[in-house]
Amino acid sequence: MSSSLFDNAGGFMDVQALPVTGTYTVFADLWDSATGSVTLTLYDVPADASVSVTPGGSAVTVTNTIPGQNGRATFTASANQRVSLSVTSVTLTGGYHNWVTVSIKNPDGSTLTSALYDSGGSGFIDAQTLVSAGTYMIFVDPWDTATGSVTFTLNDVPPDATGSITVGGTPLTLTTTVPGQNAKPTFNGTADQQVSVAFTSNTMGTVAVTLLKPDGTSLTSSTSAAGSFSLATQTLPVTGTYSVKIDPSGASIGSITVSVSNVTSSATLQADYQFQNTRNSSVGTPPAVADLGTNSFASATVDGTSTTVLTFSQNNGLSLSPTTGVLPNDTYTIVMLFSLEQTSSYRRIADFKNGTSDNGLYAQNGHLYFYPSGYGSSVSISANTYVQVVITRDNSGTVTGYIDGVQQFQFSDNSGLAVIDSNNTLRFFRDDNNANEASAGAVARIRLYNGALTASQVAALSRLP
Repeated sequence: MSSSLFDNAGGFMDVQALPVTGTYTVFADLWDSATGSVTLTLYDVPADASVSVTPGGSAVTVTNTIPGQNGRATFTASANQRVSLSVTSVTLTGGYHNWVTVSIKNPDGSTLTSALYDSGGSGFIDAQTLVSAGTYMIFVDPWDTATGSVTFTLNDVPPDATGSITVGGTPLTLTTTVPGQNAKPTFNGTADQQVSVAFTSNTMGTVAVTLLKPDGTSLTSSTSAAGSFSLATQTLPVTGTYSVKIDPSGASIGSITVSVSNVTSSATLQADYQFQNTRNSSVGTPPAVADLGTNSFASATVDGTSTTVLTFSQNNGLSLSPTTGVLPNDTYTIVMLFSLEQTSSYRRIADFKNGTSDNGLYAQNGHLYFYPSGYGSSVSISANTYVQVVITRDNSGTVTGYIDGVQQFQFSDNSGLAVIDSNNTLRFFRDDNNANEASAGAVARIRLYNGALTASQVAALSRLP
């Protein structure tokens, strides 16, 4: 009828419904040359504990008193109704694992969703959309010989809180009132528009927020428990209606205020180092870049053009100090046209902490990488090939990296990893303490702006003068 395999630790065979009246046998078959004894307890399992529960109603408790007995709570629902389940108390004893599986079953008996909980704990099954009308069941199945009780509340989840936001307009406050309810404001955007989505007055606790494109796919997302935070600045890919999905963690409810702002660039060129046998800028009066080691000018072919470049040996590189008056420490665009002899492993490109930290911009096995927060998925940096790398940090703290006009990564720099520190020094192509994490190479041009260029402005940048 049924069989199970056990070792010396013992085990449990779950409830069996006996098909006919008669004499049954429990047969213990010891493997190979094993000898010893087997102690068995045969339980007379009553029917599953059964109660009814109402979506939006009071909490209910199901209790099992014999190992193998389960619990059932049935409820009637209509098609497309949404429910969530708050498991508020699990009290089980006597089992090897005092665990319980709680499932929501469809009218046909199939499992809609399930979750595992431990005794002494609590939990939450997020909003589920019930496809058809009928009688559903919450099935409570304690593991092995555990007995005890599980208390839960079935929530009747209303539609997501919605509203419309105007880019640059008045912030919108949204409130959720039932566990499992999300918020989803919308706004109209146009292709190539740069926007920043900000959240304030968050009383929901931890929330996952996702900016959705008009087709419903994700453009960017983040999770935060802060009272105020922002998504990374985004360039909208198409014209249409965008939405922001706001999903409180677990059974949390509360309110949050959302605003969407235009991000415009007021950046101006502050320095342009073209390395035509000089380390001075061709624009303004910023300091000349200084050699970190012995570097030299040489002729090279860049983008099919013969020009002069500054070559550097491994871990020599360049320094600009002070940056004061050239670009703000926390808002800038840096444009670098260069070639590295090695792109395997880590090869430092830019250092914002004057040699005191591993944080910074690298080529890592051909990827553009801001360690440890931003990683380019494509292999876009090849040895002995000139690439134009751009890094921007805007006034919201969003850091974006590009190669040859194509975005490679973007992240919210909440920790100030890309902020130029109080030494007011920028270093290029030299690592903080490991010469093997740098490469020899050549630089054809470095430009510095006192603000963050937009994605379209980066794509339109020239290369050689």
